[in-house]
Amino acid sequence: MRSITRGDLTAALAIYNQILAEREKLARGLPEAIVQQRDLIPIHCSIAELLASPLDMNLNQPDAALPHLRQAEALAVRLAVANPKNARGQKDLAFVYRRMAAIQMEAKPRAAAELWRKSVAIIDAQLQAGAVDLEYRQDLALSFWGLGAALDRTKDSGAARRAADAAIDIQQALV
Repeated sequence: MRSITRGDLTAALAIYNQILAEREKLARGLPEAIVQQRDLIPIHCSIAELLASPLDMNLNQPDAALPHLRQAEALAVRLAVANPKNARGQKDLAFVYRRMAAIQMEAKPRAAAELWRKSVAIIDAQLQAGAVDLEYRQDLALSFWGLGAALDRTKDSGAARRAADAAIDIQQALV
């Protein structure tokens, strides 16, 4: 694998695509191996973030990011449905929804709000089922913050405020 210069996003994308191709080949060779299938999710999300993350330097290619996010979503849904009691699979699906929502927030705030809601619902269900990991509560607060921001962009200020208040309540309970 070639080395890259700091900030060379095009070279980073090429490396990610190479890693993805290698991991997809491995996953095809072991179609029932959940670990190999699951390993593709963060790679697709990383490529999508490199292409269009609003939080980091990116190549400003949201249309190119969406197929990677849809692929990550399809994998996460398949794994979550295959074993609904597997907390990791549920957490992966919520993670994908948050990535999709963040990338769509500017251009499609209503769609982003629905994705944030899905993330909230998944994480809340895990907490209701007894998940006690601090990370779940942090993810829930983050999802409520994102939901509030998306709702604010849709001019639903009341719902945006309720989502922001929920995020604040969760964060305060963590301290």
